[in-house]
Amino acid sequence: MSPNRIFVLPFAAAGMLLPPPATAAPWQETITVETRLVQIDVIVRDGDGPVPGLGVDDFALFDDGRPQRIVVFDEIREGDGAARELPAGIVSNRLDGEGREPAAATVILIDRINTDLDGQTYMLQEFNEFLESWPGRGRLAVYELRRELSVLHDYDSPVESLIERAAELAPEDALELRSADGIGGFESSEGNAGLDRQLAEFLGGRNENLAGRGFAGGVDRIGLSETARGGFEQLSRAQRGNAAAQLNARAVSTAAALETIAYQLAGLRGRKNLVWLSGRFPFTFDPYRRTDLAEEVVPTTLALIERAGLALMAANIAVYPVNAGGGAASANSDRGAMQEVADRTGGRIAFDTNDIAGAIDDAVEDARVSYTLGFYPDGPGGDDAFHEVRIDVFHADARVRHRGGYYGFDLDVSERLARSVPMVDLLRSPLDATAVGLTARAVPGADPGAFNLALLVALDDLNLEQRDGLWLGAIDVAMYFDPGEGREVSVLPIEQFPIRLNDEQLELARQTGFIVQKNLETDSETGRLRIVVQDMTTGSAGSIWAPVGN
Repeated sequence: MSPNRIFVLPFAAAGMLLPPPATAAPWQETITVETRLVQIDVIVRDGDGPVPGLGVDDFALFDDGRPQRIVVFDEIREGDGAARELPAGIVSNRLDGEGREPAAATVILIDRINTDLDGQTYMLQEFNEFLESWPGRGRLAVYELRRELSVLHDYDSPVESLIERAAELAPEDALELRSADGIGGFESSEGNAGLDRQLAEFLGGRNENLAGRGFAGGVDRIGLSETARGGFEQLSRAQRGNAAAQLNARAVSTAAALETIAYQLAGLRGRKNLVWLSGRFPFTFDPYRRTDLAEEVVPTTLALIERAGLALMAANIAVYPVNAGGGAASANSDRGAMQEVADRTGGRIAFDTNDIAGAIDDAVEDARVSYTLGFYPDGPGGDDAFHEVRIDVFHADARVRHRGGYYGFDLDVSERLARSVPMVDLLRSPLDATAVGLTARAVPGADPGAFNLALLVALDDLNLEQRDGLWLGAIDVAMYFDPGEGREVSVLPIEQFPIRLNDEQLELARQTGFIVQKNLETDSETGRLRIVVQDMTTGSAGSIWAPVGN
């Protein structure tokens, strides 16, 4: 594939190319593009279930105890959104196969890498029980986590196919978990030996003083010779080193999966629930402060965990951690980690319960009716600290649930980009990122293998700053062409694209989308093009697959 250039088309040509990217359109006051808006999704329930029909005056919002003016308000119900028929060959990362902008989405994550065989057996049994009673309403996707994330069922697939595939699922041995089971530290709990289970059982069975204890102090009490004691210490250090390495591998895979899901759901309206079925939860929103985790994984993993946490918060996703093994397995799970994730994001935990099917159903039910409230923080700036948000609802017997707050925005460009997903990861991701809305179409050119790509980028999803009468910003665009049939892909260089608009151009571009066009020359007349667009100042991204020649 030969190198090409990206250039802007005249804005007036937008309507002739393809429809503008789908963007959320809730009730809102006039918004300035450069101001940072905080949006919080809220669930309101009473004794009869979800409460619909509330208005903006029924809510009061407080940021670190200070009342805030609500400038964005949207009630979102399951199945909301009128369909927009897309012309043939046009694709969007914000619209489903029926041309609807998704709302109230739920993702179920079947976590195999952090769940032992017994836990997986019970988890899959309960998952199938949920599907048997699920009426099929709402938007539901199901992903599996091994070393990498994979798609079992996407939103557009028939429910019948999910039921058939789920019935065929079987437990799989997670080597990373088997090697690290019960090592203590981050995932230790009362009753755990604090080192490799098989080693503890072997030595603990010979001396009651070691059984049920961590390694610390156990050797001196066991009465071994100096030689035997030295050998035991060396063996346990090696065992713990291997276990820590496996925990690190699981933490990396877990954080990467959570981040990928966050980027996929970031641009969707309404309640976004992630039901995390797992036997272990190697994740925290404060990895550097949680010393037990910080001592057992490498610094790059801590940074990845922090980045995933920020992505979950920015995407406004409610996480529902569910102990996969049911109540009988709760002793091996870290309830503190589960509770922290749920409290911080506005989800709920299912810990000491065998009703996993019911826990999944409750999370899906929470997506039926939700409210999105937005405000511009008026408190002190200059930090990236966590700010607590409280929302009161003036409705009798109301039970309110929402994420606990947000992280401050005042980071310089280098810090923000350090916390964003690298372009290469976005290109490789099995899911489309939606924080930046994209619409694309590739049409054949005059010569075989030549194509013209038209790409519209939702301008309201980009961070623009006003300076000297102009609105300024920049995007990175990365692509690769996949001809299919196992043939080698062609990767294009990442290209940076500046945005400079006056007021008139800004208003027009907000209606049509910011237009990018690219001429492609390939070695194949058919295939698909992977496209990633990332805001250079915030790290927000959108990605999409565009069919070529099909």
